[in-house]
Amino acid sequence: IWTTECRKISESTDIYNILQDKVADLNHEEFWLITMNQAAKVISRRRISAGGIDQTTVDVRQIMKYAIHDNATQIAVSHNHPSGNLKPSNEDINVTNKIKKAGELLNIRLIDHVVIGKENFYSFHDHGLI
Repeated sequence: IWTTECRKISESTDIYNILQDKVADLNHEEFWLITMNQAAKVISRRRISAGGIDQTTVDVRQIMKYAIHDNATQIAVSHNHPSGNLKPSNEDINVTNKIKKAGELLNIRLIDHVVIGKENFYSFHDHGLI
């Protein structure tokens, strides 16, 4: 767990910058959660799971548990693609939709899902998928 009160998320680049140093150079996938308050200030960033070369398991209940624990009103999720191909898979899209729906029930807004590569990223929000 990493905490800070100084960082604020205002665009997808901020999410990339917060997590790039943790996941960009890995040879396996990791899925991360960033929790935020109403003013979009970061409360915490947590690794939710680590997996294989091309997938990792994501438990939506665990994501919501951490968001509730942090009293977050907004969250962002992110994972890396070691292959360098930033295009989201069907599973990436499905899990994003599940997280968004679970958040809506709890009044916790999913602001973005960012797929991180070595030198670039793909934002679900920027591409109209959230």
